[in-house]
Amino acid sequence: MHSRPCPALCPPRSPLPFRAPRRRLPQLLSPQTQSSWPVQWSMRRQDVPLPQAWKAQLPKEQHEWLSRALFRRNKDGRPVLIDSLQLWWHPPAPRPVFHQPPASPAPFTRPFFLWMPYRIWSFRLLCRQPNCHRTGQHLTSCSLYKTVRRVLDIDGWYFMATEYLECRLCKKKVVGWSRDVLEQLDPAHCAEFPAILTYR
Repeated sequence: MHSRPCPALCPPRSPLPFRAPRRRLPQLLSPQTQSSWPVQWSMRRQDVPLPQAWKAQLPKEQHEWLSRALFRRNKDGRPVLIDSLQLWWHPPAPRPVFHQPPASPAPFTRPFFLWMPYRIWSFRLLCRQPNCHRTGQHLTSCSLYKTVRRVLDIDGWYFMATEYLECRLCKKKVVGWSRDVLEQLDPAHCAEFPAILTYR
């Protein structure tokens, strides 16, 4: 009886070498591309229509959103207040982008309180000088008060500004949040003033 020859055994195949998937390296921006965004942002901030006194006192984060909310340019290119005014102004909420750091100063902006009892409510305010008060001389809107106050609230800071009022007769100027003005308001409107101002 003849036995069948055993088939030749094939040598075991060597495993294929492991090749890790190629990782794409992050593309580095050129110096010109990296610097283009901050330059455009700074140019845009310099062009905001804000009064120079306010621009010098307010943080730069406040400039753009506040100028868009409160001001427009007149024919001469100067910033003037819009017609529809209100007391409280809040910055726009930033868009939530979770995979990159904030690309705008929106998270650092603060609310703004605009106190203008004459401009907003058309109150008839009298000058408190004796001769003017006796003859019933009224205060009229003169300009914006140059000083912007920073107020500490329960849950953070906010900024506050007001108007300058002037007597038609004696030409005396009165600040909109002065005691001479607040004492002439009715309790409901006076209660809208949110702060207790102190002076150093």
